[in-house]
Amino acid sequence: GKEVSTGAEVTGAGAEGAGGPETEPIPPTAGGLSASELCARRKNRLSELVALYKEQFWVVAEELGERARELRSAEGVGAPGTSGQEFEGPPGGLAEHYGDKLPSASDVEEDVLAGKARVAPNAEARGRRRAEAALKIPAIRGLERTAVSIFSRRASSRGALACLVGKRAAFYLSRPEMSIGRSTKYQIVDVDLSPEGDCSKVSRQQGMVRLHPGGSFYFQNLGQRKAKVDGNAVPTRARAVLKNGSLLQVGGLSLMFLVNPLRRD
Repeated sequence: GKEVSTGAEVTGAGAEGAGGPETEPIPPTAGGLSASELCARRKNRLSELVALYKEQFWVVAEELGERARELRSAEGVGAPGTSGQEFEGPPGGLAEHYGDKLPSASDVEEDVLAGKARVAPNAEARGRRRAEAALKIPAIRGLERTAVSIFSRRASSRGALACLVGKRAAFYLSRPEMSIGRSTKYQIVDVDLSPEGDCSKVSRQQGMVRLHPGGSFYFQNLGQRKAKVDGNAVPTRARAVLKNGSLLQVGGLSLMFLVNPLRRD
């Protein structure tokens, strides 16, 4: 990725840029693997983790959709596909309906109740998928440890305390206080979010990310634009705690906040 003179480093490929192996310099290994082979193995493990996350997501989404349908039925209001009405949407369950898109919980509920989508009609098959997904939890935990290890090595090599990860870019934060927003010719911020996408709705100085002496990170909203942390609005001049895995939303951009577990405060 490119170095930013203010102390933030930007890499591409979003989550892959934060934890993936594509651009990470790796020395020859003592285990007999070449650097390229080690990169490929790490990438495969991360891809496997993403696939398992998606499988768990669809199991939870099916449960949510079924409960929404049952609640509406208990209220005496049926949706297409229930109460004898014919469902005219695509066959199969929610995964087949949404394809590569991962909907929000509210979208699932709304689409199921409106008859635009439906849960898999076979309750027994849903139960099997639920049981199979539960058996894969230990594998997910193991792969998560691998992902954390990859991220912490990469962050530490950049002297980063934490990282903001989007879909297109990863922003490494190397100082205990850094401004984020949209850089212009006359005003430069430490973390310019423009590599992540359209920043037209991001304030020039949207806010500050601070590491306090006690070890906690905070986001303070300094802009007039809306900002949220973990779905909760952060008014102008207010602040919110950034935990490991917190979701920061500013100007239509969504960024996950990751803390380097090997950081030196």
